[in-house]
Amino acid sequence: MTIATRNRFFKLAIAVSALLSAAAIGIAVTALTGGRLPVEIPGVRVLSPPRGLPFSQWSPAASLIHLAAFPFFSLIWLIYIYRGFEKTQSSEMIFFAASVFAVSFEMLRIVIPLTGVDGGYLITVISRVSLFSRIFFLLSILSSGLFNSAQTAQMIGSSIFLLGFISFSLSQSIPINSMAPTSNFILLTGYPAILSLFFACIGALAILSYLILGITRATKEYFSCAGGLALLIPGYFLLILADNWLYAISGAALLNFGTWLYMDRMHRYYLWQ
Repeated sequence: MTIATRNRFFKLAIAVSALLSAAAIGIAVTALTGGRLPVEIPGVRVLSPPRGLPFSQWSPAASLIHLAAFPFFSLIWLIYIYRGFEKTQSSEMIFFAASVFAVSFEMLRIVIPLTGVDGGYLITVISRVSLFSRIFFLLSILSSGLFNSAQTAQMIGSSIFLLGFISFSLSQSIPINSMAPTSNFILLTGYPAILSLFFACIGALAILSYLILGITRATKEYFSCAGGLALLIPGYFLLILADNWLYAISGAALLNFGTWLYMDRMHRYYLWQ
């Protein structure tokens, strides 16, 4: 993939993220001002906090606002990637940009308060889109640490397509319980323990791949990138499961600081190449 082609994809992703951001604002305002938020917990709490923690009470507003913020996260960091790496041939940043873009589709979950948690087919589709985003997010980050040699530079486009196909296939094959809504506007998936283990393994392999790169290339920036991934991956999953202000703020802080650390160290690495 040439730099010009990559930059066109960056611009397209930025445009889509901007549209999703505008839609998120409209939907969030409608839900908040129209009294469309549930007054009671609509389902199970996927990640119940320990008792006594401040700001840990269930808050539908916290869920709504942090979901609306996902496309803004993608928009801001995609612009940062485009400006910081506009003239730099970096395989890592192409895959990382793809993972950042995938995050924006979590905002579709804010449609649920408008239709109700018993929205049937719609909430099932949105839950599968969210599952696709999470799988694609992790696989793209893992690929950024694996496919970063000159020999694989021309296969990036086909690799991303393959990642999308795998993510779509997995998201369609994993069962969704349409009768089990959660407190953060999504449906429970089948085999939750296996799925959580799968996510944890992919995340750990992604971090390990950058540690290995740091050792084999004797480059300290890759160790810092691994540290950034160790922050942003759990931050992302904490944020998508958040149904209170404590988890929402903590997840957003980890996700954004980890993303900044990763991209700042990657920019330093290519600055000296």
